[in-house]
Amino acid sequence: MPWTGKVHVGTLIEAICAVHLSSYVGAPYKDRGGLMLVGPPGVLKTTLIDVLDDNYHNALSVSNGFMGTMSKLQSSFYNGQVRSLCFPDIQSIYAGDPRTAGRIEQMMMQLSGEATRTIGGDQDSRYAKFKGYCTMFGCMTDHFFLQHVQKWENSGFLRRFLWCTYTLQDPEILMRAIINWTRADFGSTNVPELPANGFIPDSLTPNERRQIHSWLHHQPVPHELQFQVLCKAVSALRWHYQQTRDRRNAMDTIHEFAETLQEDAPLLVVPEQLYDRVPRKRHKRKPKPVPVDGTEPPAVAEVKLI
Repeated sequence: MPWTGKVHVGTLIEAICAVHLSSYVGAPYKDRGGLMLVGPPGVLKTTLIDVLDDNYHNALSVSNGFMGTMSKLQSSFYNGQVRSLCFPDIQSIYAGDPRTAGRIEQMMMQLSGEATRTIGGDQDSRYAKFKGYCTMFGCMTDHFFLQHVQKWENSGFLRRFLWCTYTLQDPEILMRAIINWTRADFGSTNVPELPANGFIPDSLTPNERRQIHSWLHHQPVPHELQFQVLCKAVSALRWHYQQTRDRRNAMDTIHEFAETLQEDAPLLVVPEQLYDRVPRKRHKRKPKPVPVDGTEPPAVAEVKLI
């Protein structure tokens, strides 16, 4: 399928939810990975990530990341009470001591990859028996991303996440929404539900996995962890479509989402808003012609065919 340079907001929401559900997919790999949204200010990054916190009880949004907060969540990572950790503003981690930011970076890499037994430096790792995993989500501006990309490449932070870049097709949509004193309407999106039995089967074929791998050509190398996350996301979305009897193809949906993973950032398409619709002019009916003498025109008799 050719790349179009556009992605619909409903598709992006479904893909974000599918990545959250990817940890339920049966696979020989336990790595969680994650997804980061990168774009200019005011392109709905935080709004899209907040969909997880609003719809899933096991997705936690963290406004300020501190090691003390992460240590208190340690048992929640172990027992699965928190399966996804969302950072609506990654930049807030770096607002304080750079050493703290470095520790949180390391914690994020461990939870999304090989797992961690302890969080913080006040515990004896020899006696820690439980491993914690967690899927990571975050938002950042393109300027902040370019400032840290070289350091993240050297530390291995880049290769653990899907880096999704985009910008709005209509930059004035939020301003028009404020003028009309309402919120921008994203249309109807069926948010996937959590599996009742805690398991989603893997349903991909080797050919489909090869196709998915080709979509990661412009992501940071190596692609192993990103590849796992995207494959699990397709299986999770396919399971959701089967449960809701949706005839759409999960591969097509994730392919459209993969527009955000390419070399050039795509345009995010938001549905037409009600206040943007131009009202149609109603044409008045022409009056019946009146004869000159003022009498009504004779009625035309209907002829029925037998």
